[in-house]
Amino acid sequence: MDLSSTAVADVRRILNEHEIEEDVIESLFDNGIDGESLVSLIGDLEEFKYLVPQSSTRMKIKRIVTEEFASFSEVSSIYPMNVKTSSTSSSQLSTSSDKSISPTRKRDMSPELSGSPPCKKKDTDVYGELKSKRLPKPCPIPPAFTPAVYNCIIKNEISGNLKYRMLRESASFFYGLCPDPTPSEYQEMAKILCNKYPMLQDVNCTEYWSTTRDYLSQRFRNIRRPNPGTKEELIGVSKLPPISPLAVVSNPPVSDEVSYDRNNSSLKTEFKKTNPNHLIMKKLIQLTHDHRRSEISTCQVRLNKIVETYPFFSKKIWILLEFELMTNKDIVTNMKREWNRLCPFIQSDNKTPIAPLISIDKQFRSGPTHELPAAFQIYDSSSDIDTIVSHNIFSEPRLVLIESDVSEGDIVQGFIVAEKTLIFEVTEFSVVDGLIALLASYYVFHISYPKQTPALSLMLFLQEQLMGTPDYTTSKKPARYKACVNALKKALTASEKATAESLGPVLEDDI
Repeated sequence: MDLSSTAVADVRRILNEHEIEEDVIESLFDNGIDGESLVSLIGDLEEFKYLVPQSSTRMKIKRIVTEEFASFSEVSSIYPMNVKTSSTSSSQLSTSSDKSISPTRKRDMSPELSGSPPCKKKDTDVYGELKSKRLPKPCPIPPAFTPAVYNCIIKNEISGNLKYRMLRESASFFYGLCPDPTPSEYQEMAKILCNKYPMLQDVNCTEYWSTTRDYLSQRFRNIRRPNPGTKEELIGVSKLPPISPLAVVSNPPVSDEVSYDRNNSSLKTEFKKTNPNHLIMKKLIQLTHDHRRSEISTCQVRLNKIVETYPFFSKKIWILLEFELMTNKDIVTNMKREWNRLCPFIQSDNKTPIAPLISIDKQFRSGPTHELPAAFQIYDSSSDIDTIVSHNIFSEPRLVLIESDVSEGDIVQGFIVAEKTLIFEVTEFSVVDGLIALLASYYVFHISYPKQTPALSLMLFLQEQLMGTPDYTTSKKPARYKACVNALKKALTASEKATAESLGPVLEDDI
């Protein structure tokens, strides 16, 4: 198989066939890894460790590359860190005294001049020179940008394509200082940029530099990636012409901006129709997903502005589709199943559908947290949703529940509300549908969980117990939350043990 023509989908298929863990594959392909960049990644040990922490998995991926694509010597001839030297004519000899040698620059003496076979420079020597160039301390800020980027920085209005252009120019500046950064150096670059230019910061995140760091890391890999059309004439990156404003970048993954704009425009047009075609809507949302996620996660925009930009997020069906694209297509089904499994073990005073939610919220409260607001609010049937929205004081999404006028404790309507705005109604309402829609809103709009203990505890419960995804962003989880989860786990374990005992031992005749 020709490695230079191996597409992302082919590499993914091969890794799946060799039973590489799914989370490792997702980590690689979130960064746009294709055949060539996978080989480049293997040679970049620090970056390889960052994306694939398990040493056994790294060795397995190396073996797959060797077996599937070519012999190691053939792979080495493609990877720029292992470029072998070749003879050149005397007119091509450089007399420059610059010692900053690019990893792909050829430096061989001609046999005619030396009277001996070409003197090959060892790969380890070139790699050593590359590794020796470390990021200066303190980390400098890019001194200049192109006029278009500079004007937007002055106006503090940089976003979209100009933001990526600014990051590309910054990456080129940092690459000249340190061609092979460590993960900590990537973080230092990202921090200095985000501190200087706050419009690059992630919204409501502790690690506000994480998206910028990931972009710089991917951009460096793109720069180091060799051009398959020029294998015979590999040159140093420092010799390349300036990056064009129209250069294709891997972030956002939709590289064709014209196609994205066309698809996004078609999506909005279809949504405005009285009866939009759901199949067309779904396909267009899938096609524009990667670019849209990159926009939302990097732009410091209020939630209601995001809804104005992407009006289809005012409907539950498209919020849940976006949530599934961000996680997996079975996430809603799995969360409903887990809620139904846990509900019998949540002690409650009555058997109404809302009772487990009220009961678990009470378990998250004690002492000074007793009066703090929850992630949901319950109103009687006479309440007007417009009045509720106008009095909403929370910037994060909250679940508003309206009781039935017939049966107390029976919820008939649910809404997601934030920033004095009704985001969307939870149609075909049930309590678990409302909770899933609430969690999906935080994911889709890229918002941190509330700081109030009861609300934070419920969001952690939804993510960790229903969704099954550990939360690593919360430095200290509430004690009442941990106590509640431990009690639930004990009840589940006891129930499973009792069920096993009631079935009795399995006899050989039964097998």
